[in-house]
Amino acid sequence: MGVPMREIGAFAAKTHLSHLLDQVRHGETFAITKHGQVIAFLVPAEAKPKLDFDEAIAGIMALRKKITKRGAKLTLKDIQKFKETGRK
Repeated sequence: MGVPMREIGAFAAKTHLSHLLDQVRHGETFAITKHGQVIAFLVPAEAKPKLDFDEAIAGIMALRKKITKRGAKLTLKDIQKFKETGRK
């Protein structure tokens, strides 16, 4: 059978969100209700595997090769411009 899930009203969930998130971090799950109807679930996020340095660099190089094949060229100046635009 599945993991037991406690129900909590939306107002209480909002009021105690920080505490609920601490419980979810430790594996608890909650069904959030509004007027007695389940409207959402609060469950632990799946752990995403982290890439090691070599895997990250290999991914960047593969992406760069794919972009180059399409005829696009990005200079360091272009990247800095995108970076600055993103800060606005």
